[in-house]
Formats: sequence, C-alpha cells, structure tokens
Amino acid sequence: MMRSAIRFLLILFFSFIITLVTGEVYLRHKLPYYNAPPLQPLCRRDNFLGWVNRHVTKEIPSLSSNRKTILVTQTRDYRRITSGDDFEKNDNRTQLLVVGGSLTYGFGLSDEETWPWLLQQKMPCVKILNYGTPGYSTYQCLLMLERVLPELSSPKYVIYGFLEHHLVRNVAPPAWQAVLDMNRRGEIYLPYVDVDSNNNLVCFPPVLIKQWPLSQSSTLVRFAEIMFHNNFTSREYFEKMDAAWQLLMLNMRDLCTSHGCRLIVVILSITHRSQKTFYTKFLSLNNINYIDVDFEVPTEILPELLLEKDPTHPNHKANAIWAENISKHIFCGDDQQVVFIK
Repeated sequence: MMRSAIRFLLILFFSFIITLVTGEVYLRHKLPYYNAPPLQPLCRRDNFLGWVNRHVTKEIPSLSSNRKTILVTQTRDYRRITSGDDFEKNDNRTQLLVVGGSLTYGFGLSDEETWPWLLQQKMPCVKILNYGTPGYSTYQCLLMLERVLPELSSPKYVIYGFLEHHLVRNVAPPAWQAVLDMNRRGEIYLPYVDVDSNNNLVCFPPVLIKQWPLSQSSTLVRFAEIMFHNNFTSREYFEKMDAAWQLLMLNMRDLCTSHGCRLIVVILSITHRSQKTFYTKFLSLNNINYIDVDFEVPTEILPELLLEKDPTHPNHKANAIWAENISKHIFCGDDQQVVFIK
C-alpha cells in the first residue's frame, strides 16, 4: 500500500513537471511577445519620469525579416535621433517636439525607419526632437514636456503620438505593471495618476512595481500573471481612465500654451474603433488640434505592417504610411515656415 502511494505521488509529481515544461516551451514558441528581449539596455531609471532613454548607440537584433540588425541611437537628453546630423549644436531651426510611447519611439525599428525620422526628411525647415519612449503613458509624456520645454530655445510645436492604450497606462493597473516588468525584467518605478471624488487629478511619483515570483524568468508565469490581472484586478482602474486622460490632455494643452507651443495630437492607433468619436470630440471641444492617421487594415494585409517577432508593434512600412499621412497636414510651406492644416 505504501509503495503504491509513493509510486502514485511520484507519477503525479513528474506529470506536473512535464506539464509545466511543455507549457513553458509551447508559450515561448507561440507567444514570442512574452519572451521578447528586455528593453533595459536602452533605458535607465529616472526619479521623476520612472525611466528615460539611455544615452547609447547600439546595434541590436532585428525583430523583422527585412534586416538582421537595427541601429538605435539615443542622445544624452533622452531623445532618439531623427537625422544623421542630429548632434549639430548650431541649429537655429524652429523645434518640433514629439512625445509618445513605443509607436512614436519606433520600437523594433532602426533609426531611419521611424516615422519621426521620415517626417524630418519631409520637413527640413524644422528640427524634430523625438522624445518618444517605450512604455510611456500620457502622464509620462506630460512630465517629459514639463522637463524639456523650459530648456529649449525655440519650441513652436508639440506632437503627441496618441495610442489608445495610454488611457490604461495612466492609471497603472496591475496588468500593465506586469507587462512593464516583462519588458524590462528589473526594478521598475512607475508614475501614475488617479481621479478623486471631485474629478481632480491626483498624481503619484514613481513607485516600485511588485512582481510575481519567477515572472522575470518564466514565460508561463509571466503569461499567468498578466491573464490573472486582466480578468480579476483591472475593472476598478478602467472606471477612471477616461476622466484621467481628459484631465491630462487639458494639462498638456495648457502647458504647451504657456510655452508658446502649438499642441497637435496625432492619433496613431485606436483598438476600439467605436471609441474614436469619444477622443476626437473631446479634442475638438477643448481646442486641441489633432491629426487622425489611424487607418483600418484588412485582416489578410495586417501582418505585412507588423513586426514578425513582436506583432504588437508596427514595422517600417506602417511608419512610412504614418509619416506620409502626417506630412499632408503639417509641412514646410514655400516660405519655409510650418503650415498646419486640419
């Protein structure tokens, strides 16, 4: 009897181990997004913003089949370069600042494939400064502007690359914290906002993200953590995210106005297309200019516009389309002055 019980427990134990290993291998193969290379070498901790782009020139493996490696060049002041002469000191051109998350930064792309670089080629009369940073929320974009606008000599335009997921990031639900931990795999400090009962914005400094054990090393644990939070802990955060985004956009508008800048929101990607009217109506009613370059793509064509090893991000083809569409609304006129057409 005792031997049978021990044999049963051993079979149960090894079956459990085999199931875990099989699950780990399967998820690593089927969900490469959950096992992507960490972003940590390209970012560093910042006590105000949570993290910023690290000063680096680095060649890293490509996430697309069109090339083996990509070149990432980031300056000392947290920017990704937008031209080969980006480091010129005596540049008196009007400055156009760009803020946003990974879609603005150009995650997975070489410097010259990002839409801010391509837009710079179309707009030689301005100096485009790309402060896009992977993982940023609207709140972090606002914090970045608060830091850099007072230090710049001739900022006239600010483009905010809007992604619908920014609404989630602003309030930092546990599911988003788990994704950040997955992408960076180290100590992550995250600033976020809340909305009180009087509809006032409450801002919190960067706090340390709490991690599940083994989440940094196991795709299976990482997947389970994100799925758990998505299904059981996020609802209360979602109830406040619309109001938080609206208040942040008003703050961004007022900040740009106080520095003599014109804010233009570029709508890059909306997941829930029925919600687009909510965003565009709010922006219009509050005198915030916007350019909508979010385009519907047939399902059979969509893979051609995404990174093969990380289909959550657009590839160089999608960035070229964005740059072309943006340049139809903001461009250099015959007198080499910036022209904006809604």
